[in-house]
Amino acid sequence: MVIAGHSLGGVAAANYLSRHESSFAGIALMASYPTCDLSDYGGNVVTILGSNDGVLNREAYDNAHDKLPAASSELIIDGGNHANYGNYGDQAGDGIATISREAQQPQSADAIVALIHAKSQ
Repeated sequence: MVIAGHSLGGVAAANYLSRHESSFAGIALMASYPTCDLSDYGGNVVTILGSNDGVLNREAYDNAHDKLPAASSELIIDGGNHANYGNYGDQAGDGIATISREAQQPQSADAIVALIHAKSQ
């Protein structure tokens, strides 16, 4: 089983995972990062980021890399933004996507499916 979250949902998912690591084979963080230390987590981790995301705090995202396992992977979706992970409309402060949500969402889904099928680190 894996856990996933978008934006603040990713922070919540990471915090939950930190208390229940043995219950999950992996975590996917979409436009998100952990605020807790997952560096010793033995499961699989993927962070997914839209290149045009205007909501995500990039400095905090970059600083959180040391809270992730060294074998974590990152997918940067070229032209993707913060809101296009879902179907909730535009979000204040977001960048303009240069790809459609119909193009962004399958890329995210494919990364999560690969996480589900990956063997633990």
